[in-house]
Amino acid sequence: MPNAHLPHQPTARDAIRAILGDDPDNLLIQLETEVRAEAADELRRAPLPTVHDNEQAQTARTVRSVDTRLVAQGMHSDYWIPATTEATPLAPLWDVAHKSTAWLDTANGSSDHETAMRLMKICEEAGEVMAAYIGMTGQNPRKGVTHRRSDVAAELCDVIITAATALHAFTKDPAAALDDHARRISQRIG
Repeated sequence: MPNAHLPHQPTARDAIRAILGDDPDNLLIQLETEVRAEAADELRRAPLPTVHDNEQAQTARTVRSVDTRLVAQGMHSDYWIPATTEATPLAPLWDVAHKSTAWLDTANGSSDHETAMRLMKICEEAGEVMAAYIGMTGQNPRKGVTHRRSDVAAELCDVIITAATALHAFTKDPAAALDDHARRISQRIG
């Protein structure tokens, strides 16, 4: 018979609840919302690319500066755009994707399992696109119209950023890989 007079000994589950609260899923949702809001704020504040007479030298200085900070933090520098990459309208996308990749690599590593999780995340984000579209069209009679076109657009942007982040696991220069692929598609469709 267990000693009923002994006080409750804290378990690992108790410690996790003390940190995360009773609803860890809700905490994860809150964290994801905060990360998305911070990423959106960074994108809004990011300066638009400008053309300089010496654009390559400027890009090289920026990349070296970012690489130095990443290496100092123990992150991999091969995820950053090489100095020869031109500034494009997609620069904010790749900046967020690079930061996201470095953050995830630091937090979760870069194993095959982690790669699979990042690919599954694309599917989860695509599901959110469909949920927003269903909400926009009012297809759920119980809920009615719950979303706007801008909500669907925002969810599509999440899919793009998530895919750009996952692409880092398959190429050292994801921006160039996307550009090359887009050029091939453009040639096919005329």
